[in-house]
Amino acid sequence: MKGNLFQNYSRKHMHFYDEEVSVLLGSGLALTNRVIKKPSIVDLGCGDGRTIFALYEKGLLKNVGEIVGVDISESRIERLTKELPFVKGIVSDALNVKELRDSSFDFVICSQVVEHVENDDMLILEIKRLLKGGGLAYMSSVIKKWYGVYFYFKDGSFRLDPTHVREYSSVDEFVGLIETKVLNY
Repeated sequence: MKGNLFQNYSRKHMHFYDEEVSVLLGSGLALTNRVIKKPSIVDLGCGDGRTIFALYEKGLLKNVGEIVGVDISESRIERLTKELPFVKGIVSDALNVKELRDSSFDFVICSQVVEHVENDDMLILEIKRLLKGGGLAYMSSVIKKWYGVYFYFKDGSFRLDPTHVREYSSVDEFVGLIETKVLNY
């Protein structure tokens, strides 16, 4: 995604802490907590930290060790670490977080990011690089429904968000992307 467009969007659209924890995310983290003492977590594309905050509010982080939030927006990382001082914030592109070692996390969160990046292959590879053997990843994206109302026009089509590079039209399409990429690497 073009850096300037995203930086401007990031300054104008602060995400507030009203996030629900999906059943899949909560279950995956609960499983990780049962299997690993003090698991490490990274949230790629964490924004203001609303997913981390929701997990914290639900009590799902009390047995967690290291928590890292990564976002390309410096202002969002500043808000994250101000609101959640127990989280280490890193300003970086989620496709290549040089500050983080290979195989260093038990649980990787990548929610609402893949639709913003030019190269989804690189994102999948980065998630795999960061995961420890036996680690789990939670990845989500928006699914564009035919009946939705879309206000933004970009690259010849209406979009949910002007910063989206792509949007998925079905759960099968999104899951297929992940299966194809994971099985081929």
